Amino acid sequence: APSGLTATAISTSQIDLVCTDHATNETEHRIERSLSPTSGFIQVAINAFNDTTYSNTGRACGTRYYYRVRAYRASDSQFSGYSTVAEASTFPCAPSGLTALAVSASQINLAWTDTGSDETGFRIERSAHNVIDFREDARSATPDKRSVLESGDARLDTAISTAKLARHLRAQDLPA
Repeated sequence: APSGLTATAISTSQIDLVCTDHATNETEHRIERSLSPTSGFIQVAINAFNDTTYSNTGRACGTRYYYRVRAYRASDSQFSGYSTVAEASTFPCAPSGLTALAVSASQINLAWTDTGSDETGFRIERSAHNVIDFREDARSATPDKRSVLESGDARLDTAISTAKLARHLRAQDLPA
């Protein structure tokens, strides 16, 4: 049976798999996926013999997936045992509907829609250049918090006064 199966999240929609192939006479590897570690596995791919990697794309953001692999030999229709189950969660879903309202020279109110359910917080980044040079600005305390009030600094005040402030918000699984 294949061994050492690992699953690694690459993005909000992709998980990559790698395993070790011990067979010398298999025809292919059959890859199965489930939302449960113990049941409900369905075949999602067939890899050629000795192909020990697979990219599972088109997955839902913020979702935990479970995988297992087994070898197949076509000459006698025999399967190996299954690998151990590997798991990974796609990256959290990005929030949507971000709005920024300058309420004074030193405060901007932010609001957004939380489209995920598994993040532990949000990282807020800002830039005075609209689309480049974003840097971390603040973190909300919980994933349920939808707005942040900020005290400005000289760069922020200048950006507000020249109407060139851009905001960028992304969900991220932040350390507790």
